[in-house]
Amino acid sequence: MITSARNAQARLRRLAGRIGLVPDSVRRTQVACVQAVALSYGSELWWKGEAIRGTIGKANDLQKLVNQQARAVTSCFRSTNQGELILESGLRCPTSILNNRARRFALRLASLPQGNGAGEIVGGRSELGKRLATWLGPDEANDREHTVVCEEEALQAEIVVDERKNAKEEAETARDGVTLWTDGSRTEDGACGYAVVWRKKGEVWKGHQVHLGYNQEAYDAECAAIVRALRVGRDRWNQQQNPKIPIFTDAEAAIKQMQTMEVGPG
Repeated sequence: MITSARNAQARLRRLAGRIGLVPDSVRRTQVACVQAVALSYGSELWWKGEAIRGTIGKANDLQKLVNQQARAVTSCFRSTNQGELILESGLRCPTSILNNRARRFALRLASLPQGNGAGEIVGGRSELGKRLATWLGPDEANDREHTVVCEEEALQAEIVVDERKNAKEEAETARDGVTLWTDGSRTEDGACGYAVVWRKKGEVWKGHQVHLGYNQEAYDAECAAIVRALRVGRDRWNQQQNPKIPIFTDAEAAIKQMQTMEVGPG
C-alpha cells in the first residue's frame, strides 16, 4: 500500500515538474491521488493508534511519505525544517488524519439503530471492538445513545394511476368536498419549488407556494408537494370530517415511489 503510494507520488512529481502546476494544484493532486491510497483505504481497520505496537513502523513510513509530498508542493530542499515544511505545504500530519478517520468510523457504528449487527461491534470482545471503544472514550463507549427505528404508520389512502385523458376528466369533475392539486418544477437556472392548491365547491382558490432553493431536482419538488398536500388534506379532514379528499398530481414516478417502503430517490 505504501509502495503504491510512493510510486504514485513519484509519477505526480515528475508530471507536475513538466506541466508547471501551482503549489495549490500540486497539493490537491497529492492529497487526492497519494493520500487516498496510503491513508484512506481501510485505515479504520488496520490503524491501531500512534506509538502502538504494530503501527509504529507504518506511522514513520507515512510521515516520510507526507514529508516527500510537502517538498513536492513547496519545492523546498530536504534539509528544510519539517515543521515549517508541513505548515507551508498545507498538509496534515498522517497520524492526525488516521486518528480522525478511526474516531469517525467508531462514532458512525455507534450511531446505528439498536439491534444492528455492525453497531454491536463497538465495545465487543473482539480486538476491533475494543479498539473502536478506545476511540470513543470510556464515557461514550459505555453509555451512549441508541437510535431506534420506529415503524411508520401506513398511509390510509387509495392510489390511482390513470391515463392522461381519464385523469384530466376526473380532475375537472366538480365535487362537494375539498380537492387538492400539486405540481413541482425546476427552472433552467436551477431554481426549484412546488405549489399546492385546493378548492371547495363555491369557495375561492387557496394554496401554498414554496421555494426549495437551487440544490434540488424537479422530482424532489414533486415529492415535497405531495407530502404537503397530504398534510393539508389531513388538517381539512380533521376539521370537516370529509370521507375522502382527492389529491391530483402528474408526478407518476413519485406516486409509484409512495406505494413501497423501499429506499429510493426522493
